[in-house]
Amino acid sequence: MSSDLESGIQTEVMPDGFRVEWIHWDSNFRKSGLDIGDYILAVNGKPLDREKHYKAVGQHAENQLWEEIGAAAEQPVTLTAMREGKTFDVKGKLHVHYFYYDAQKRPAIAPGGPAGLTNDGFNEPWSGWLEKAVKKYSYALLRLWVQRSFNTRTELAEHLESKDRIDFLSKEYPGPFADSMLEDWNRVAECIRGKKIELTDKDLEYRALGARRKEIAGQEAEKAWAALRKEATGQAFPVPDVAERAKVVGKIVELPQVTFRDMVNDLGQAFMAIGSSSQGYYFLGMGSPELFRFYNVINRYKGQINPTMPEKYRYLARVKDELQMITVKGQAHTGLMLELIAVMSGDDECCIDLRPESPKFAGEEQLSSFEPITLDASAGPEQVIEAMIMAVKRGDDKTWKSLFADWRIVAGAGGRETIDFAYVPRPSAFSDLWERSRKNILGEVLDARVERVEQAKRVLERSSDLPEVEQVRIWVDHFGRFDSEVRAFKNLYVNREWILQRLEGGPWKIVTLQHL
Repeated sequence: MSSDLESGIQTEVMPDGFRVEWIHWDSNFRKSGLDIGDYILAVNGKPLDREKHYKAVGQHAENQLWEEIGAAAEQPVTLTAMREGKTFDVKGKLHVHYFYYDAQKRPAIAPGGPAGLTNDGFNEPWSGWLEKAVKKYSYALLRLWVQRSFNTRTELAEHLESKDRIDFLSKEYPGPFADSMLEDWNRVAECIRGKKIELTDKDLEYRALGARRKEIAGQEAEKAWAALRKEATGQAFPVPDVAERAKVVGKIVELPQVTFRDMVNDLGQAFMAIGSSSQGYYFLGMGSPELFRFYNVINRYKGQINPTMPEKYRYLARVKDELQMITVKGQAHTGLMLELIAVMSGDDECCIDLRPESPKFAGEEQLSSFEPITLDASAGPEQVIEAMIMAVKRGDDKTWKSLFADWRIVAGAGGRETIDFAYVPRPSAFSDLWERSRKNILGEVLDARVERVEQAKRVLERSSDLPEVEQVRIWVDHFGRFDSEVRAFKNLYVNREWILQRLEGGPWKIVTLQHL
C-alpha cells in the first residue's frame, strides 16, 4: 500500500458530482471508457463524500482516499460515472506518481523526453507548455461551446497555429506521450471546428423566399411611389427666400435622397437638413408624429423583408409656412419646415404613404400572409424552439413573439421567489431582437438547429398562491459556411442557450428574451 497513489484524473466539484476535467496521457483510465465531461459518483460502489471533496477522485488529496480504502499500485478500482443522466461503471488501475528522464538523465515529462525545462527552440519550456495545453484543451472540450464570450473561428485559428509543436513531438520524441498529445490536439481541433452538416435546397428555400419577397416589395414600392409622385406640384429647389416662400408653402415637393449623414442636432432637437448652402435648405423635425409612424412601419419591413436595408431615404413632403434657423456644417441657415407625406427607403424597395392613421409599406398585406406554424399546447420545448427558428426564417414576427413568456420569476418579500404576471417586455426590446434575429438568419447563419435538450427541472413548487413552474435548458447550434463546408460556429452575435418554462404543465414558453 502506498500513500502517493493517483488515478491520473483531474476533476472539478460540481452539483451533479465530480466532473472529469482531464485524464492525463499516462493514466490507465484513458482507455477505460471514462471521458472528459463525465461525472464521477462513486468508487467501488461507495458514493464519494462531497463534504470531504478535497480527497475525492481527481482532487488534490485523492491519495488519502486510496489510503483509506487500502488500495495498492496496479490494483483495479471501479468508478461509477454519469453521462447525460445515465450511470455506468468503468475499471482502471492506480499508479504511484511517475518520474521520467531523458537520455541525459534530466527530469522529463515522458520516457526519453522531452526534458521539462528545455524548450527545443520554442518560446517556453515543455513543462510550462504541457500545463497550458492541458488547461486549454480541457477548456475547449468542456466550456468553449457553453460560454458565450468566445468566437470558435478565432479559437480554431489559434489552435491550428500550435500544430508545429505537436508535429515536433511526434518527430523528435515518438512514443505514447507524443501519440496522446496528437490525439488530443486532433480531438480539440474537431471540437472547435464545430459539427459538420450538409444543407439541401429545401433547407435554404427560406432564403430564396426572402429574396422573392424583397423583389415583390420593390415592385410594389415602385408602383406606389410613381402614383405618389404625381401629387408633387411644387418645385423644391432652389428654396425660395422668405419673401417668396408663398410659391411653395402648402405644396407637396419631391426631395433628393438623404442619409443619416444629413441629420443635424440644433436647438436641443434633431433635424434632417435637405438641400445645400447654394440651393437652400428644408428642415424635417425628427420628432414629428409622422416620423414615429414611419419608424413603426420601417421596423416591420426590416423584420419581415430585409433587415439589412440601407439607411437611404427619399421624401415627399408638404412645405409648411414655418421658418427655422438651424446650424448646418458650422453655418446658420434659415429654411422651411416640412410635413412628411411619404418615404421611399433603401434601394427603392420600401414605399410608405404616411397619411393613413395606421400606414403600411407597399405590398405589406400581400407579404405579411404566412403559412401558419401549428403548435398545440402539448408541444415539447424542442418543438417550441424549432417553431421559433422557423418563424425567424419566414419573417413571421407575430408567431415568433407569441412563443415568449408573458411572466417571469422574481424575488419577492423575504427573498421568496414569486411570479410577476404583469411582466411586459418593452416593445422596442422585441423589435431590436427580432431585427437582430433576421439579420443573423439572412447573414452568416445559414441554419439553426436544436443540439440538445437538458432534463426539465421544477424551479418553483406549487403553493396556495403560486403555480408549479418547470424549466428546461436547450442548446442551439448555428451553422455557417467555412472553407466550402457548413459547420456549427459560435460568437458574440448568436445565442446557443435558451431557457423555457411552463406553468402547471401548460405550454412551454421561452423566458430568455434574446435574438437567435
